[in-house]
Amino acid sequence: MIGYLFSGILIGPFGIGLTHVGDSHHFIELFSELGIALLLFMVGLGLNPKIIKEHGKTALGVGILQIVGTVLIGFLVVWA
Repeated sequence: MIGYLFSGILIGPFGIGLTHVGDSHHFIELFSELGIALLLFMVGLGLNPKIIKEHGKTALGVGILQIVGTVLIGFLVVWA
């Protein structure tokens, strides 16, 4: 995964410049989205269902608490 990130930086406009920001913005955006989808797919293949079963309830609870906490903090910031 780190190799994919470094190769993207190297090939991109801030590296050796094989791609330019203004030339094919939509083309580069499409490939970046496909790359992210493939990386997430590869991570999903490596997940062990037993670990998900063991930690699923805890992860769900922490995720819900994070969402509620973020909404409350955002509300308080906007209200203040």
